[in-house]
Amino acid sequence: MSAIDEVKSRIDIVDLVSQYVPLQRAGRNFKARCPFHNERTPSFIVSPDRQTWHCFGACGTGGDMFGFVMKREGVEFGEALRLLAQRAGVSLDDRRDPQEEERHQRLLQANESAAAYFHNALLHSRPGEAARAYLASRGLDAETIEAFQLGYSLDSWDALKSHLTERGFSEEELLAAGLLVESERGGYDRFRGRLMFPIRDERGPSSASAAASWHRPKERRPIPPEQNTSTRPRRRSSTRAASSTPWTGPRRRADGRGRLSSWRATWTPSRRTSTA
Repeated sequence: MSAIDEVKSRIDIVDLVSQYVPLQRAGRNFKARCPFHNERTPSFIVSPDRQTWHCFGACGTGGDMFGFVMKREGVEFGEALRLLAQRAGVSLDDRRDPQEEERHQRLLQANESAAAYFHNALLHSRPGEAARAYLASRGLDAETIEAFQLGYSLDSWDALKSHLTERGFSEEELLAAGLLVESERGGYDRFRGRLMFPIRDERGPSSASAAASWHRPKERRPIPPEQNTSTRPRRRSSTRAASSTPWTGPRRRADGRGRLSSWRATWTPSRRTSTA
């Protein structure tokens, strides 16, 4: 049994989430006001059967116990695993799963491919013109855009999904990487009509993604909480946990060097298209 599976077998998602928000039973599930955005009506659902959580409100996101910790604490998968392993009493020393590492590398590759796609869309797609104009208005020239590999996500539900699946990535991998959002009809692009700012660490290729929003004065939209992608596979049979013990996550930076550790995305004027 891998360390991830052992942690999941020892921690219950309901116990974990209830340390952050008060949960109320709702049939077979539990509900609460979402801890990631302000709301009056509870839209945050925790499933003990599937060991997952999902916000049916403004966030529209969900996952397992590792994803909950990553989102709640603002850390990467490795930090979430260490925290939950400590909580569960699972030792991570000398645990290496070759298959897990192979999956990890695939998710790194998916994020790097997404970075190249977003960058190309910013530079060469027609919808990217408005994004380039906005960057220019903020004093970011072509050299800076290239150095930091800034990008643009088309205002499409499946542009990135189609691009990456054509290059051999499965929908399951893209969901695990956080580049897609799961729905009853299948995965769809998480980032749509947004400027993409890759945030890199010092180690090499891509490892995660995040999103925020900017708005024009006459086109206000609710600002969603930061959304993270991951380079460690998610398990649908469980959810993500957190601890009352605070810790500091890895420092992440966007200096154009090293491994892409996250994204920051900002909203741009809507112009629907599916081709770059």
